[in-house]
Amino acid sequence: MSERAKKFFMFLSLVCLGTGVLAENSIEELLHTIEKTNDFSKKTKLENNGFSTIYSRNDLDMMQVRYLSDILKYTIDGYRISRYSLPDPLSFGPIPFASSMVRIFIDDQEVTTAMYGSGMMIVGDLDLGFADHIELYNLSSSFEYSSEPTSLLVRIFSKKADADGGGSIQTLVTSRGGSTQNVQYIGRENGIDYMSRISSSYDKRKEYETSKEDLNRDVKRYNLLTSIHDETQSVLINASKANKGAWIGPSADASLDNAKISSEDAHIGYTKTVENWKFSLAYDGLKDEVLYEDSPLFYYKGTPVNKLESKAQSSALTTELKYNTTLGNHHLITGVKYRQKWVEFGTVKMNGVSIPQNEHTRQAVGSFFLEDSYLIADNLVATLGIQTSHVDNNEGYKSENIQMLRAGITYTNDAWTSKSFFFHTEGYIEPYLIDSFFMKTAYPKKMILDSFAQEFKYEEGASLYEFFISYGWIDNTPYVDETLRVNSADGITQHLNASLQYTYHYNTINKVLLSYRYKRIDHSGYDVVYENHQIVLRNQNRYGKFDFFEEMFITHSKYYDYTGYDLTLGLRYNVNDNFILSLKGQNLLGKGEKQYFSRFDFSTMTPLKSLGIPVQERQIVLGFEWLF
Repeated sequence: MSERAKKFFMFLSLVCLGTGVLAENSIEELLHTIEKTNDFSKKTKLENNGFSTIYSRNDLDMMQVRYLSDILKYTIDGYRISRYSLPDPLSFGPIPFASSMVRIFIDDQEVTTAMYGSGMMIVGDLDLGFADHIELYNLSSSFEYSSEPTSLLVRIFSKKADADGGGSIQTLVTSRGGSTQNVQYIGRENGIDYMSRISSSYDKRKEYETSKEDLNRDVKRYNLLTSIHDETQSVLINASKANKGAWIGPSADASLDNAKISSEDAHIGYTKTVENWKFSLAYDGLKDEVLYEDSPLFYYKGTPVNKLESKAQSSALTTELKYNTTLGNHHLITGVKYRQKWVEFGTVKMNGVSIPQNEHTRQAVGSFFLEDSYLIADNLVATLGIQTSHVDNNEGYKSENIQMLRAGITYTNDAWTSKSFFFHTEGYIEPYLIDSFFMKTAYPKKMILDSFAQEFKYEEGASLYEFFISYGWIDNTPYVDETLRVNSADGITQHLNASLQYTYHYNTINKVLLSYRYKRIDHSGYDVVYENHQIVLRNQNRYGKFDFFEEMFITHSKYYDYTGYDLTLGLRYNVNDNFILSLKGQNLLGKGEKQYFSRFDFSTMTPLKSLGIPVQERQIVLGFEWLF
């Protein structure tokens, strides 16, 4: 029997042990109350779609969520930026972006990039003042939401006219000298909802001095977002222009003379639903220019590289046709998806000299998927989903087939919910990594993830108890080898994640939360074990016209022997129906969780002490919002 077959049968055994005694609940209650609606926000009714966390409108307001980093820090993988100052939760090594399996949706349309495979690098530092609520799904969700290899799914839903009709002007200023301004209008005409928003943000971040100059990570972004929809169709337009300090980039010793990135991106998408059919068509485009200068940045084929310049543009055209129906006790979702990607490097120069570029300019991914959720009893649903994709690269670069499997069972009664799932996920190589000088080989091996996940929830009165555990085996884990290039590790990397959480609701809006999280990675590439412990205590409370938010986030890294204490406090004052004042201080102690960047000194050929920076900036944010 193969190793994967053994894992699958182990999973079935766990399911049989964890199902328990059946109870009388309707399938409507099972599929639509997995996540409780505990306030007045318009949460989307969730089905048997995976391991989710919902941030309601009241959560977003009370927590004063500005960026995805404000909530992604609570997920399995947390939040990080890359060496290039890009939002990149899975960041590692010298590559610009590693979170290709983080999927970002706005109003049920995926925002992505052809070059990097994810919209995280675009939406990650986008001001979220337009969001009504946000759903996060760890590991693969139902194919109803996303049919691509996924480690984290983020679904952002914009504000609607019935709750937020009219206009608003908001200004935020930070203690570091940053600011955000946005203007939006939300309305409804003839049954059509629309929202249009313009924003300008300057996220000024602390600079860190190394052996030369201070390292700049500031982000200036200008954004236009428009969402138009009725009951059967929707249009989404999102466009941005950004200028960034590119942090430490490819510099081996993290000591740059100059580093900057400028980019332009656009998403235009359309969806149409006719009875059980849903059709979607979307265009995503990205242009970026980068410049790095140092002496040296790194060595390439034995030659020191002091200056690196590149100009690139990429675009993706995606179409999907999905069919959703119920046959007896079977709820079926099936469909096909096709994404065509074009990538072009207009200029790539090292030390001012153009270097030969590979001929890879196109990647096409065609997929077929089928998911069956079978109603075993009124309160017991089994799910099996399969997906197969063919990835085709031009100019003789490797083409391959990838598969996904999602099998699980969900049980619920008046107090308990149990979810047990097995996942098999194969990732494919995004265009920017093919024949890249970051990589050891021209076409790296695809990463393969097998995992089990189990969640229990128990609700009694105002108290909710939650326990989650997942264990994963990863083949071909990427790592940085002794040549400072990214290679595929031999052996199996093992991931263990566990969390225990208690939530007490004072009433429908106010709540206190206490959670403990544990993460362990036994990495086959580095032959080391990473362990993290986290404790989160959070309180949200509304008293009269005031919203209060208090949080202590404690993280201990055993590998780096560091304990972080991130204290965040927030106050929101609803002066009247038309004016809101807000004040928030994050990482107030200046001792919050850190992420670390490795450094290497080419002059002595020895490693340097890693550079540690806080995941959350220490700063105070003052906000004014006028509604009209």
